[in-house]
Amino acid sequence: MHRETGQLLIKRDSAQDWSGGRDPVNQNAILRSMPRSVDLCGVAYCPLAYPRGWAKHFTFNNGQEAVIRPIRADDEIVYTDFMNRNDPEDMRLRFFTALKQLSPEMVKYQVAHVDYNRSMAFIAIDPRNEEMLGVSCYDGSQQDWRAEYGLMTRSDMKRNGIGRVLMSRLISYARTCQIKELWGEVATENTAMVAMCRKLGFTVRVDPDDYSLFHVKLSV
Repeated sequence: MHRETGQLLIKRDSAQDWSGGRDPVNQNAILRSMPRSVDLCGVAYCPLAYPRGWAKHFTFNNGQEAVIRPIRADDEIVYTDFMNRNDPEDMRLRFFTALKQLSPEMVKYQVAHVDYNRSMAFIAIDPRNEEMLGVSCYDGSQQDWRAEYGLMTRSDMKRNGIGRVLMSRLISYARTCQIKELWGEVATENTAMVAMCRKLGFTVRVDPDDYSLFHVKLSV
C-alpha cells in the first residue's frame, strides 16, 4: 500500500495518477502504516507556520484554472468531496486497496498531520467553485531526510496538466525543507505515470520484491 505520506505551467500531462496492486487492507491498517514526522529523538516534529507564499494561480491548456496551494487544517470538507468524486478504480490504484471512500479518521489524518516541513501537501482548487481537483504530498522524517510521495488528480480532471504541476510544486518545496530524496512506488502497468516521473528526473527501477511495481526516486 502506498502511504500518504514546482513552478512550471505544463501544457499537457497524460499521466495516470498513482497506481499499484497490493492486497486489500482495512483503513485502520493504512493509518497504522503511515509514517509520522519525528525528529532524531523520536518525538513529534514541531510544525512550521503555514506557507502562504506558496499559493499560485495556473491556467492549463484546456482553459481550466486552478490555485495550487498548501493544504490547510480546515480543508477536510473539500478533501472529502474530492475523494468521494473519484472512480473506484482510481481509488484502488491510489491506495493499493479497494476503497469506495475514506473514513473520517483517514481524511483527518491526510489533512491535519501536515507540518509543512517533514510532511507536506499541495492541493489544486478551482477558483470558480472552490472544488478540489488534485493533491500531491510527501511524508518523511529527519532520520534519513527521505520522504515518500503521493499524487492524485480527480478522475474527471486527468490529462489537463494538473498532476504534473502539483508534483513540480511539491519537488520545489521539498528542496527548501532540505529533503534529500523523494521516492514512491508505481505499478508497471501505469506507463504514463512512469513517463512523467522520468521527465521530472526520477530514476525508475523494478522493485526486486514485486515485479509488478516500479520503485521511483528523485534526488532533490
